[in-house]
Amino acid sequence: MTSSFFEKYPVSCVYNNRKIILIWQTSDQVSDTFRLSEMNRLLFANSEEELIQLLEPAEIKETQWKESTEINISKFLAQLSRLKTKHSSSKITCKQLVDGWNFIEDILRTFHLDKESKKLKSPILNKVYKKLFYGCNLPSVTPEGESYSPIWTNEEIFLVRKEFRDIWSFLKKEKYVPF
Repeated sequence: MTSSFFEKYPVSCVYNNRKIILIWQTSDQVSDTFRLSEMNRLLFANSEEELIQLLEPAEIKETQWKESTEINISKFLAQLSRLKTKHSSSKITCKQLVDGWNFIEDILRTFHLDKESKKLKSPILNKVYKKLFYGCNLPSVTPEGESYSPIWTNEEIFLVRKEFRDIWSFLKKEKYVPF
């Protein structure tokens, strides 16, 4: 695949007050992934300037530098800890959780970690993801004048916390993420 096969965007990831910048790749033909180095590790840097030094000239030109985003994994994990049984979650909480969830799924997909990815596809977690997605109250999904705030069960909270804590620990331990 040529580098122009993908649309590319910078993504900042924050964890424990450390910020790195990655290149997220998307295409109509393949699933979303992150750019890897020649050593099959995440290509990352501490600043856009450093990241530019690591990219091929064509990739620098193709990357949508003005459309960057930031994912804070520390906040994602903290939001998971704050979920309460029979309490609703705000739009902001839902967005942070969906963004973190998608980021981690894209990391798993990048490294073909199917066993770990499968853990996020149980019927209960599929329901949790749908609740979070609808809780974002996107205008294209939510009828005008209405909103949705998901309410959680003990089982949903237990499982979503457990799986994401286990997966994040695994990604760090096995050095899939540079934290």
